[in-house]
Amino acid sequence: MINILLAGPDIQRISGGVQRHIKNILDIFENEEDFKLHHFQITNPHDNQGWAKKTFIGISKILRLVSILATKKIDIVHINASVDLKSFIRDSSLAFFSKIFRKKVVLQIHGGYLSRITGRQLVIVKILAKHLFNNSDVVLFLTKLQYDELHDLIQDKTIYFVSNYVNKNSNGALKTIKERKGKFIILFCSRIEKEKGVYEILQVFENLLREDGNYFLKFVGGGSEEKKLKALVKKKNIKNIKFYGVLDGLDKFRHFESADVFLLPSYAEAFPYSILEAMQYGCSIVASPVGALPSIIKDLENGFLISSDKIEEMVAKISLLHDNAKLLKKMKLNNMEKIKDFYSYQNGLKIFKQVYEFAFHGINGSIN
Repeated sequence: MINILLAGPDIQRISGGVQRHIKNILDIFENEEDFKLHHFQITNPHDNQGWAKKTFIGISKILRLVSILATKKIDIVHINASVDLKSFIRDSSLAFFSKIFRKKVVLQIHGGYLSRITGRQLVIVKILAKHLFNNSDVVLFLTKLQYDELHDLIQDKTIYFVSNYVNKNSNGALKTIKERKGKFIILFCSRIEKEKGVYEILQVFENLLREDGNYFLKFVGGGSEEKKLKALVKKKNIKNIKFYGVLDGLDKFRHFESADVFLLPSYAEAFPYSILEAMQYGCSIVASPVGALPSIIKDLENGFLISSDKIEEMVAKISLLHDNAKLLKKMKLNNMEKIKDFYSYQNGLKIFKQVYEFAFHGINGSIN
């Protein structure tokens, strides 16, 4: 049996992609006899805590990690990192102590891009990244762009490009597409932050309402811009918008089931789980051509890729889906099929079994 210590944030109240990823891996390996996963909880990256408290918590987590590595049978430490200063400070420490106790280290890079970091912080991030990669045995990337930005810092490591996948216990997608009656529902389900394009969404929706009053917009999620966004909606008296806060499980999935279009005009993404969940439940997709999305979404097949600054084009494409029920249904069905074919939890289990076996047996290689 291979024992894996899976380092990641608290999963009791899921509000981000890394939390979703940790939950998914724990779920798919739950009944696997040859692998045993142990969740090592780190600080939630979206917690609003001061530096002093975060430092104290960070030190206590390192001490707990040392205790676990010294007393428990752990073969692999799976670290889930983002390309930013806070993550690399924490995760380079996790990798360092894992290597002191001669454990194999699987490093998985999630969100963030080196190109979005500037100045002195960029120099520090590169130093930490090199240290982190040197102490890792296998490195996983979600996108080729992430690898291209960091490959000069990586030497003689096994590299995998891995996709995200839907949750094992999401109760499956709809078997058939429900006929729309009256309301045309647009859904946003992610962190409510400026870089997610939430203000662009409001502009798009205002224009759509001028065309037809049966458009409805749902915001599912929370974030630093939530109060400001709600205040703006109230100030401008925009109708047919509702905020639902952070939801998970069936409470969240029922909104995917009811939606016609999933709208995500982000400035940057890696491989967003929200897109996969929307596809699983039969939404058509309108999103920005960022991260891995160009490999997932194809125009007129299962959605549209439009830059976040092209408000009029987003309005036009959503209007097209509103007026063309046949095209909308085709996209919905195509998305459900694509999830089954490429992004099912069975595919995720197969990939991570291979990753853990490679790490455990000490096989080095090149890009797969």
